[in-house]
Order: sequence, then structure tokens, then C-alpha cells
Amino acid sequence: MHLLNFTLNEAQRCTVKASLDKLEGAHRTRVAWVDDYLLNGQELTIHARDLLSVLSYSQRNSDNEMDLFRLRKAAMDQLADLKTSARNEIKKQNYEMWLESYKKLWPGSEGDVDIRSTSPQPDHIELVP
Repeated sequence: MHLLNFTLNEAQRCTVKASLDKLEGAHRTRVAWVDDYLLNGQELTIHARDLLSVLSYSQRNSDNEMDLFRLRKAAMDQLADLKTSARNEIKKQNYEMWLESYKKLWPGSEGDVDIRSTSPQPDHIELVP
């Protein structure tokens, strides 16, 4: 499992909570929600893939920007530690893939996207003979 654990500061907790609510409201529309998470007070346990979505769809502003980048860095540190301690080469490659995804992530980059509405569907479907 690629579960990550964090103790969040107040700015991180508020932003993560809002993003989690947004993602749960968008379930089965534009964003696939995969695993359960645990947000208990300041403590967060979440799958690495889901944290990518949380950080991407969060609302970044001048008050929380540095905190979101610190959370991304903490996730990368945990993944690097997991990679170092992994004995299986496939697991090491998986952790490296996660690290590359986090390196490319810009927190809040999708924050303004309305993920609660469904994607536009065509009026009709043409079948190809």
C-alpha cells in the first residue's frame, strides 16, 4: 500500500478538508476516488494517489500556498524513505513513479475546475458499421 501519514497544521487541515469534500462530491463525475482516507483532527492518512488529487484540486491562495508545498514535500520525503527501504525492485520502481508524479505536481493547479458537474455527453451516439 502507498499510504502516507501526516500531522497537518491548521492551514493544511482546512485546505485538505475542503479539497476532500470537493472530491467526495465529485465522485463518479470527473475524478475517480479510489481509497478511504482518515482525517482525524490534525492527523491524515491517505493513499499517495488520492493525495495527488487533493493537492491538485485544492484552492491555493497566499495564506496556504507554502503549507501546500510543504505537504507535497512531506509526501515526497515519505515516498523516498519507502523507496529506500523497499527490497523488491518493482516496489522501488513504483515509489520512483510516485515521486516523479509529485515532482510534476503544482498544488492548486486544478483548484478552479468544477469537478462536481458531469462531463458533457453527446446528444447521440453514432455506431460505426
